[in-house]
Amino acid sequence: LTCTVCSSSGITNLNTSITKVIFNTIDNSSGKSGYSDYTDISTSVKADEVHDLTIRLNTDGPYTTRAKVWIDWNQNCDFNDDGEEYDLGSAFSVTDGLTDESPLSITVPEDAVIGTTTMRVSTTYVGYAESCDTGFDGEVEDYSIEVVDATASLDNDTFEGFNLYPNPSNGNFNLQFNAESTESIEIQLYDLTGRLVKEIRFSNISLRFSESISFQNTAKGFYVLKIKNGAKQTSRKLVIE
Repeated sequence: LTCTVCSSSGITNLNTSITKVIFNTIDNSSGKSGYSDYTDISTSVKADEVHDLTIRLNTDGPYTTRAKVWIDWNQNCDFNDDGEEYDLGSAFSVTDGLTDESPLSITVPEDAVIGTTTMRVSTTYVGYAESCDTGFDGEVEDYSIEVVDATASLDNDTFEGFNLYPNPSNGNFNLQFNAESTESIEIQLYDLTGRLVKEIRFSNISLRFSESISFQNTAKGFYVLKIKNGAKQTSRKLVIE
């Protein structure tokens, strides 16, 4: 992450909890309590895209529990700006139930800063917690959102669960997707003239491909990254800076 938002620790209840968070390709079940750092779980979005946000809760008995979500779209390390707070409503007397505002449609702001940012999910008993509260009855979970260039996707097949981040990068980035075949994956980097700059091949891969890729010592600029696996291939614009 480019910056770290305030922590939210010291939460007291061991049963009131968030049981599931769904946003784009994020689909995480937890049932934990207190504070959970899930920033290793991420999803990619683009400006002006609309994605549903769904929150499920455990109210720990016949109580009303409320949920809010914050996304630091401008990456200024706080959740205090307009358009960064989302009210997911409440749930009553459930062990794994939807909040009454789920699913909530979230539009990625047109001016969302490209790069990795934080999404914070909070649930609390009695009133709403603020984004950086501590010592309350509830739970907080943090996730990562990767905002990518809206022009970064080219026509071709799209692999399920596809994630390429950070983009732009210094030549090091992470690539994740659900493979069609475990035999091999070819990754090719082309400059904008169509010249092949570098090629990487992975063999005997798992169906969930997740690797750190390095194009260090590559000149700064715009490139096209082609990924081939089985009968499928996709291309993405990649910026090295």
